[in-house]
Amino acid sequence: MKDIASQEFSLNSTKFDLVFSKMMAEHVKSGEQFHRNVLQMLAENGLAVHFFPTLYALPFLVNRLAPEVLADKIADLFTPRDKYQHAKFPAYYSWCRGPVRSQLKKYEELGYEVIEYKGFFGHHGYYNRLPFLKRIHELKTDYLLRKPSPLFTSYAYVVLKKAQKHFGRK
Repeated sequence: MKDIASQEFSLNSTKFDLVFSKMMAEHVKSGEQFHRNVLQMLAENGLAVHFFPTLYALPFLVNRLAPEVLADKIADLFTPRDKYQHAKFPAYYSWCRGPVRSQLKKYEELGYEVIEYKGFFGHHGYYNRLPFLKRIHELKTDYLLRKPSPLFTSYAYVVLKKAQKHFGRK
């Protein structure tokens, strides 16, 4: 099995036109290494599309800061789930931020052209058991929809293209 976030990751000469991930990027320890490996996987003009939760939304911040055993119990409290189909994996949120300038710069410095980077506000389900927190979350989301701040997104997607200067590199 190959770990896409490992320094030893290699697919030899295999190249792809599209690499896509959904709700996976938050689970890699090194966002930089993950995106570096994806870049190496891309063919000329290849695209990488990633959808991920962003760190500074309250549930994801708690998930990141709480010890894994506690985070698992909190997840059960707020969103009961079938642990076989919806297991809880360690989350690191490395490079999982909204579309702030520093994130754009990181992608560009690796060799990507950022085609689109969009953040989203709010999320459903986490606060259903605590109506008071749910109402606070709704008010915060309404405010952020009127006055968006990329720092406080809940989710984001990014569309990256292998920059021209990397076509000749291995």
